[in-house]
Amino acid sequence: MRKMHLSFLLSALCAATVSVFTLSSCREKAEPKPEADQQNHGRPGLVTPDDIYCPEGYSYDLTFNQCYSAAGVIGPFSISMIQKCKAFGGGEPCDGLHWERGFAQQLRGKELCSEGTEWNTKLNVCADGEHVYGPFLKTQYNDCVAAKGGDACETMRWSRLFFESLGKPDNDEGRSAPVGDSPFDFRSPYNSEISSVRSAWATYYFIPTFRDAGDSGYPLLDMAGRRLGASLQAKDWCHASLEGSVRVLGNDGKSIVFNYVGSHEESLQVDCSRWISLPGLGYSRFYRAKGSFGDGVAGYVLQPYRTIAVDPGWLPYGTLVYIPSARGAQVILADGSVHFHDGYFFTADTGGALYGNHIDVFIGSADKNPFKFVGSARSKTFELFVVQNPKIKESLTRLHSAQ
Repeated sequence: MRKMHLSFLLSALCAATVSVFTLSSCREKAEPKPEADQQNHGRPGLVTPDDIYCPEGYSYDLTFNQCYSAAGVIGPFSISMIQKCKAFGGGEPCDGLHWERGFAQQLRGKELCSEGTEWNTKLNVCADGEHVYGPFLKTQYNDCVAAKGGDACETMRWSRLFFESLGKPDNDEGRSAPVGDSPFDFRSPYNSEISSVRSAWATYYFIPTFRDAGDSGYPLLDMAGRRLGASLQAKDWCHASLEGSVRVLGNDGKSIVFNYVGSHEESLQVDCSRWISLPGLGYSRFYRAKGSFGDGVAGYVLQPYRTIAVDPGWLPYGTLVYIPSARGAQVILADGSVHFHDGYFFTADTGGALYGNHIDVFIGSADKNPFKFVGSARSKTFELFVVQNPKIKESLTRLHSAQ
C-alpha cells in the first residue's frame, strides 16, 4: 500500500462511506466547553488541567486528552492507534512522534484512554501490558526526571516497568545488586538505561545428565581423537551433542561435565539420524568443562536462567539484556530453592542454529521451561531490551566467569 501524508488521511477518512474507525462526524466544530465530569477527565484528585504536564510549546486539549502544538499532537501513540493508522495507509509516519491534530483526534476519540489501553487505578494512568500513556501528571513527570528518564519524559509513552519504579529508591542506593537471599532481585531498568528495544523469538536448551555407559558405550573424544574418560549410549551421546554440554555420572557417584568443542568432519562416530535429524551431529568432539553447568563462549561459563545463546552478529557476547515478559516467572534452582525472575539475561553462548533475532535460553538441569515468552516458533516474538547498567552487568559478568 502506498504511503500517504497524515494531513491528507483525515480528509480521506472523512470522505469514506465505510470506515473501520466508525466516526460520527468530520465537520469542523468549535471545541465544546468541558462538562463537570470532564473537569478531572476521570483522574482522581485532579482539580484543573494545570495539573497535567505538556512539554514546552504544547497545550493541553482536555476534550481529547492530548498535548498539541503547531507541529501536531505529540506521541508516541498506543499500539492500537498506530495499527489503525497503518491500516488506513499512513505508512511510516504512523510510527512518528507527531500526528496531524484532526487526524489524531478522530482516531483517538474522547474517552479517557485510547483504544487498546485502559485506566489503571493503581498506577493512576492509562496503560497496556508493556507501556503507560500520557499526558502525565506534573508530579509523574517530575518523578521521571528525578529518575533520569531523560528525553523520554517529554513523550507520551513510557515503559510500564520504568513507571512502576518511579518514587522507589534507586540502588546506587537501590537495587542495582540483588538483595536478600534471592539471586534474581535486580530492579527493572529505567528508560535512560535502555539503549535499544528489539524483537526476538526464543527456544531453550539444558544440560542433560546421563550415566556412564562404560565399555558398551561410545566414548567422548577430544579433537585429537583421545578418550576423555567417559562413554554414553548412542542416543544419550547424540542428545549431549545436540545440547552442547552433558553431565556424566560415574559408578562412584561423582559427575563430570563435558562440553562440545567442534566437529571432526572426517570421522563419523555415531549415526544420530535415528533420533535427531541434524546433519553433522555424529561428528562432535568434546572437552572437560570448567563450569559446573558447562561452558559458553569467550571464556564464559553457563548459568541457569541467566545465560542466553545468540547470533553474535545480532547481539554481541557480553551484552546485558532485559526481557519484560520474563519478570516474575518462577524458577527453581539446583538446590531446590524457588525464586521469581527479575528479567535480566547475559549473552554468553551461541549455537549453530541461531541466526538473527533467534535466541536460546539456558535453563540448567530443569526438565521444564518456566518462561512463557519462549514460544519455540519464529512467529512468537517478544520485546528484548539492551540495557546499560554497569553494576548489573558487572554482577552477571562475574557470575559467568570461570571460578
